[in-house]
Amino acid sequence: MPINVFVAENHTLVRQGIISLLENECEVNVVGSAADGFECLSEVNKIKPNVVLIDINISGINGAKIIKLMKEHCFNVGTIIISDNDNAKKMSYVIREGCDGFISKDCDVEILKRAVYSVYEGKKYIQPELEKFLNINVTQEDDPFEINNNNYRTNCEKSCVKYF
Repeated sequence: MPINVFVAENHTLVRQGIISLLENECEVNVVGSAADGFECLSEVNKIKPNVVLIDINISGINGAKIIKLMKEHCFNVGTIIISDNDNAKKMSYVIREGCDGFISKDCDVEILKRAVYSVYEGKKYIQPELEKFLNINVTQEDDPFEINNNNYRTNCEKSCVKYF
């Protein structure tokens, strides 16, 4: 049975590249994609894939908030964050929020496949080169995604509710 994967990435070329790489894998079926966090939540709720690849800095709602909302609303889906940098605080934060995997955008296709298969099997997967960042302690008050304007965050969170 193929692994149904959803890709959430706001950069079209990167999103299409990831999809193309995954479609070459016979046991993976890309069932959808999104260019922003709101679209991701809405589509994943409808499609119900096995694994969702999420850009950590996707527009609309960041990757950490998407994962938190998916966990709070009982989406039964494995989540992998893809990041273009190795920001230790962001990585620790999304893992604490419940992400199942974390890979860098500069990883090779074998790492991408290993992450998808591992998360599909219910295992956690952190790209080996990034494991050194796991010892960073991040508290709730230390949200590396926090925007200084608290009204924006509240309004953003309120607008997410319509996707459930």
